[in-house]
Amino acid sequence: MACPSTDLMLDYVERRVRSDERDEVEEHVDRCSACRELTAELARITAFDRPPSAPSDDPKRIARYRIESRLGEGGMGTVYVAYDPELDRRVALKLVHPELTQLDAVERLLREGRTLARLTHPNIVTVYDAGTDDDRVYIAMELVEGDTLSAWLDSAPRHWREIVTMFVAIGHGLAAAHRTGVVHRDVKPDNVLVARNGDPKVVDFGLAGGVPTPNGEAPDPISRITQEGTVLGTPAFMSPEQWNGSDVGPATDQYSLCAALRDALGTRARPAWIDRAIERGTANDPRARFSSMTALADALDPDRRARRRRTIAIAIAAPMLLASIASVALLRSPAPHALEASCRTAAAERAALWSPIDRVAVRSSIQATGLSWANQLWARTDRNMTKYLAIVADAEAQTCAAAPRTPAALDTAKLALACLSESRTAVRTLTQRLHAVTANDVRGGLRRWFGLPEPQECTNEAFLHAQREVDSHATSSLLGDRMKRALAEARRADERGDSDEAVALARQAVDHAKQLGDPYLARALLGLGDRLFDTDLQAAEQAYRDALAATERASLDVMRVDAMLQLMKALGKQPGRERELFDLAPLVTAAANRAHKDTKAAPPVHRLLGMAHDRLGNHAEAIHHLEQALDLARARHKNPFDTRLIKYLMTLAEALERADRRGDADTLIEEALRLSEAVQGTEHEETQRLIAARNRAKPAR
Repeated sequence: MACPSTDLMLDYVERRVRSDERDEVEEHVDRCSACRELTAELARITAFDRPPSAPSDDPKRIARYRIESRLGEGGMGTVYVAYDPELDRRVALKLVHPELTQLDAVERLLREGRTLARLTHPNIVTVYDAGTDDDRVYIAMELVEGDTLSAWLDSAPRHWREIVTMFVAIGHGLAAAHRTGVVHRDVKPDNVLVARNGDPKVVDFGLAGGVPTPNGEAPDPISRITQEGTVLGTPAFMSPEQWNGSDVGPATDQYSLCAALRDALGTRARPAWIDRAIERGTANDPRARFSSMTALADALDPDRRARRRRTIAIAIAAPMLLASIASVALLRSPAPHALEASCRTAAAERAALWSPIDRVAVRSSIQATGLSWANQLWARTDRNMTKYLAIVADAEAQTCAAAPRTPAALDTAKLALACLSESRTAVRTLTQRLHAVTANDVRGGLRRWFGLPEPQECTNEAFLHAQREVDSHATSSLLGDRMKRALAEARRADERGDSDEAVALARQAVDHAKQLGDPYLARALLGLGDRLFDTDLQAAEQAYRDALAATERASLDVMRVDAMLQLMKALGKQPGRERELFDLAPLVTAAANRAHKDTKAAPPVHRLLGMAHDRLGNHAEAIHHLEQALDLARARHKNPFDTRLIKYLMTLAEALERADRRGDADTLIEEALRLSEAVQGTEHEETQRLIAARNRAKPAR
């Protein structure tokens, strides 16, 4: 056979290929040195990502299943990744805790497992088998390659429609369970897995009990695992009947699903009908909720609602349409295949980014730097790239799901996809550079390489309208290309350390952008302000103010946050401007919340507030803000070797010194020094500054 594809090789390494296919791959690998090397590298990378192997006290085999690793542990039992040799597949194997198999409960657990095995639904994890091994009950289930719904919600900004659609699918899965006599009783985001194809799958029916029949008896073959009156569930999503120990039924799962949806939506703007459905689903009286889980899912389904509204509109407009049938041709929608082809192309290009080959090469390159924290750097790089591509995918999904019905709407959707192609190109360029990263690159600040475009702006109608206007004229289109090229060259001049050239190029970009409209002007002015910040603070401040005005005129939420943050930083550099900074801070916070950029904005906002209070002599207030800033920065950056933490450590240390808490200050300085030495080396300028700060602080102790 020819060399297998990378995807097939990855499936082979992770034991996801059929036995006959595996034999063919192994025969080829024996003959091909290149594929042997690739297999070894893929094995290393997947071992890095795979959960740790089962501890020595875990079983090696349960019945016919061979244990490979431990996935996790919950209230009902421990879940393992296992291999089923009879059917040649990997499964998730739940081994029920021994204490739950006492008092004749074994048969009840087996009945539940076998009932679930008869339930087939795309939004329910499939149960394959249930049995006993040395008096331990096990349940073999579908192994879902994915993460929990909680992790999915946190992994990228999510539009309300995307979240609600996910919960509608979960509702249909639970409705199928209800029809077989099973109530989940613990519906929550952590009990839902999101597969790689985006489908949610409900898991862990460990708390499930029977649906009461009209005569009050639980239907066979399901019976309760726990005694009546026992309060089971997760407090945040539990129904009133669970709290008071009353009988539960399908309405209990309705309550938990709606409570979880309300929590997932948070403060996002959404249509009022969603909140009305949630309010009904979380009524204290189960009888006041929806008649069934299917009815709830239908009430929440935005696509079903849109279809219903279109049907009503068509019924009302039918006589008018018949009277003006000749005009239908003028209103005909553009051929849907044009956008579908663009969407498929975009998805294919994105899927090829950050491939297993790229991950192997970049991980090897980073590890070859010899730095003691190379593994942490690789993990952060992998996480950042994966998260960024998830944001791009989200923006693509919003664009492609819009189903444009007019030529203008189709043009806008195509512009959005073209805008997102810049994000894909940036990822491709960055990946190529990371293939050959060196220790000096890392010590010089690898984070500056992650200046990737904001994909969210590609779904901004004002931005796309400006793009359409520019593209409609050859002269404007040429100016747009020149502006983008000038900004790119300015970034390269920055990396070379040529600040004068970078400023000159940024000014060129602004000159071009002035003829193109506010979205272009805002981007160019932000670039100019950043390059003037260290040499001409007054000019930088004016550039940020002008950029902020442009973002307001064009309703650019994400760029507005960047402009306000940079303006705050410029004010923070100037003594006597503290009151202006205090007035701006709540506006920055509100803008960040609206743009879902609060985790990005909060650390620098608190740091700037702390520095301003410190300058005014408000030491207690300063330390309060600076401690918050450090905590938020640690939570955001996670990697303990991230050099961005140094400025947070040192700003707090300096405030503590001025408050005569020099011992605490010295502790923070030592932490900053260890971080700087590990990442940047003992000869680095910042390290030398930290050594001087430490020596200044120590004699006073």
